[in-house]
Amino acid sequence: MRTANGMSLIEMLSAIFIMSFVAAAMCEVALVQNSVAFRVYGKIEGLTSARRLAPTIEREVHMARFIGDQFGSGLINGPNTFPSAGNPEYSQSSSSVAGFQGYPSTTSNTSWPLRPYTLDQQTLIIQVPIFTTDGFPTKSSIAGKWNVDTIVYKVLADQSKPGLGQFVLQKAIFAGEHLAGYQPAPGIPSNQPETIVTGIVGPIDPSGTPDPTAGVPTPKVFSYFNKLYPAYQTTFQQYPLPGAVPPGVVNAADIPNINGVATNMEITGTAAARKDLTAKTVAFRTETYVRSNFTSTP
Repeated sequence: MRTANGMSLIEMLSAIFIMSFVAAAMCEVALVQNSVAFRVYGKIEGLTSARRLAPTIEREVHMARFIGDQFGSGLINGPNTFPSAGNPEYSQSSSSVAGFQGYPSTTSNTSWPLRPYTLDQQTLIIQVPIFTTDGFPTKSSIAGKWNVDTIVYKVLADQSKPGLGQFVLQKAIFAGEHLAGYQPAPGIPSNQPETIVTGIVGPIDPSGTPDPTAGVPTPKVFSYFNKLYPAYQTTFQQYPLPGAVPPGVVNAADIPNINGVATNMEITGTAAARKDLTAKTVAFRTETYVRSNFTSTP
């Protein structure tokens, strides 16, 4: 029986069924497209982070005069730590350098460990010379040695994403003397580290101890090249890669012979933060060599 508009009940039900099928198909296409968009966006975000990080570390390692702390000596709290026991400018709790505002503690998404910071696969310590405005390196009036800014890169669990296995790379700068006629002091307060990269998810050694916040072991990002070591083959799990200092904390005795830093990182984007299991990661590796490691000079 047709209605006044000329459509029977069977025709109406058939039309509703067809439109429901078309709507369901369109929703499926939209969901797939949305998932692909998150994956692509996450990959782009990872590539952007990698491109921002690589030049920064390369530039600072190239400029570095020391890997570690120039004031350190001995094997305990030595040149592989900052501040080392022999550092006259920085102690474990204070500093004689003007403008020091304290050490990092808790930020919006990380918690920094107590001092000293130790050169290892999650911590990079470099000291960059401070120049005059005419381009000449300077000496510290406090220590009588090279006047340097100490830069500490630290891989830390992202406390804003607990249980997701994500980490961030933060950078803290501990300034040397920036007197009249010297280059300007860093714009980052010592107690306010700058977040360089978020969404770090690897490389991870499965045999490592899980971080209580992230739920997985902390990624092994940094490795160090020793000019005395011949190239040798290791597995990825044994890390670091060929030609690098043995795994774990860098031995203080190796500091004078370190002439390069490798950065290995796997980064994911916001798709993983949304618990999208299809999120893509971006892996990259850079190798940078120190132009003038003064601790290796007799």
